[in-house]
Amino acid sequence: MASSIQLVVLVLAYIQALQLSSCMGCKEEERQALLTFKQSLQDPGNRLSSWVGDHCCQWRGVGCDNGTGHIIELDLHNPYAFNIDESSPYNRRSLRGEIDPSLLQLKHLQYLDLSMNNFEGISVPEFISSLENLRHLNLSNAGFGGTIPHSLGNLTNLRVLSLFLHLDPRYFLLPELSIDNFQWLSHLRSLEHLDLRKVNLREADDWLHVMNTLPSLSELRLSSYLFGKVASLELLDLSSNEYINGELPVTLGSLCKLRSLDLSKNNISGDILEFIESSSGCIEDSLQLLDLSGNRLCGYLPNALGRFQNLKLVGLGSNLFTGPIPSSLGGLSSLQVLHLTGNKLSGNVPESLGQLSELVELRIASNMLQGSLSEAHFSNLTKLEFLFMSNNSLALNFRVGWVPPFQLKYIHLGSCQVGPLFPSWLRTQKGVVRLDMSNASISDHMPDWFWKSSPHISYLDLSDNQIKGKMPRSLKFKALSEIVLNSNLFEGPLPHFSSNVIYLDLSNNFFSGPIHPRVHKMLPRLQLLSLSSNLINGSIPLSLCKIYTLIALDLSKNQLSGQLPHCMWESSEFAALDFSNNNLSGVIPSSMGSLVSLESLHLGNNSLSGELPLSLQNCTELVTLDLGRNGFSGRIPPWIGESMSHLVILRLRSNMFSGGIPS
Repeated sequence: MASSIQLVVLVLAYIQALQLSSCMGCKEEERQALLTFKQSLQDPGNRLSSWVGDHCCQWRGVGCDNGTGHIIELDLHNPYAFNIDESSPYNRRSLRGEIDPSLLQLKHLQYLDLSMNNFEGISVPEFISSLENLRHLNLSNAGFGGTIPHSLGNLTNLRVLSLFLHLDPRYFLLPELSIDNFQWLSHLRSLEHLDLRKVNLREADDWLHVMNTLPSLSELRLSSYLFGKVASLELLDLSSNEYINGELPVTLGSLCKLRSLDLSKNNISGDILEFIESSSGCIEDSLQLLDLSGNRLCGYLPNALGRFQNLKLVGLGSNLFTGPIPSSLGGLSSLQVLHLTGNKLSGNVPESLGQLSELVELRIASNMLQGSLSEAHFSNLTKLEFLFMSNNSLALNFRVGWVPPFQLKYIHLGSCQVGPLFPSWLRTQKGVVRLDMSNASISDHMPDWFWKSSPHISYLDLSDNQIKGKMPRSLKFKALSEIVLNSNLFEGPLPHFSSNVIYLDLSNNFFSGPIHPRVHKMLPRLQLLSLSSNLINGSIPLSLCKIYTLIALDLSKNQLSGQLPHCMWESSEFAALDFSNNNLSGVIPSSMGSLVSLESLHLGNNSLSGELPLSLQNCTELVTLDLGRNGFSGRIPPWIGESMSHLVILRLRSNMFSGGIPS
């Protein structure tokens, strides 16, 4: 009984403490400091509209200690991603103005985040260094400029310091954020995470010495070629830096705790053989991510890569590597991503890759690989979802009826020999999002089951094959947005497509019949439509003018008749229009002059007549104007040369023009 009474007393005391802390509000001097700070800011999005009343611990972005009522957290980061558009949520919600030193009254502040705002080039305030209890300081992407003050070294309790700068200087004419030396950082003995990406470090030459004095540092992100031995490092990210060049330092191999090494998208050159073979046993055991893609590395891939047994990601794509893919990679039992795309690798794909049971992504496209791939190459790839093998000389040799162990989302087999039969194993793949089997040597009828499979597919490219047959009257692929079926043997009427289609290329086939008269309702988001070199007949529907997203339209080399559509084109970005090689007649309507962004206009090889309308002079961006082999008459208008300053190709041959050629 006594214990029950004690429990009730404790609960009541706890409830009373909570009520007391909620009624306490924040300290008056700290509330006044926040209001003064607010007055110095420009807040176009009214993000600080809740900063009224006495209970400032309930204000947006403000966090208090429940026991003392002191403000310990101020999180005013802009939640929206950067966007140059003035009307974007980012710009509307960005805080601007000055950082008032009234924040010094927040003596218990531990967390300060002003990231993703735009303070338009002001210096990092010196007074921040007096907030001695700060543990987390994030000023990244906030528009600060100038030299980072050395006094930040006074923040000896700091665990996280982020000054990452990623706002594009082409859009923000701000002073550069820079560091002239690293000595002040040596006082931050508790620092665990440091992010200085894109900060100018060119004058700092004491990186190695200072980083070795930071015993707790586990994550380091910098923006210059500052390598060395920092024994505690677990993550090193120097990706996407234009100034990083030279060869890969072998000293990186002695970072015994390093789990993640990302040097992608730089200018690093040379061979990686020495780095791989000289790496001590410790990095072989610790490294899980190795990303060197997007550099100028060359030479053979060393077999010693197979010693890094804990690797989950190997990124060596977009380099200049030659020779074969090492068979030792098949022994990396933890590997999830293998990225070798965009090199000059040659020879056969090793069968040992089929043993990578954890592999999710296999990217070997755009190399010089050759030979056949059998079922053994995929025997244990049960988790494979992304397969990129395009632009090689590879042949897929699977038996009819083979059921793969995987379910792929992305299938890129362009320029591989998949045919001559349409691959039946595709029928088992129910979650395909992107399928590219262009130029795949397929000369077969399209099976009916294909149009009912993969309901989530958004990209389909079967171009440059010899696939035969008719398409269903209506496609069931609701998510399909890009369809590339050109240069095949498809026939029959044009099907009804999903309203999500933005890119449609059916050129060089045998499609026949008219274009749907309400095509703007069926394809309201269309940007490119190419029906060139088919058997399309009838007139050009006026509804094409109502597709305001249209950028390019090619109906050339068909059997279209009637007049050019008399309508105001609603697209403001129309760039290319080709109605050549049809049976069109009548005059060029004056409404065609509304296409002020048009760069290419092809009306040649028709039966058009009359004089050229004056409104065409509004098409000042034209680079190509082809009106040849028609019945146009009258004088060649001088405004062609006066208004169309970008014109490179002008074809007026085989018409009925008269008079002189304008100078």
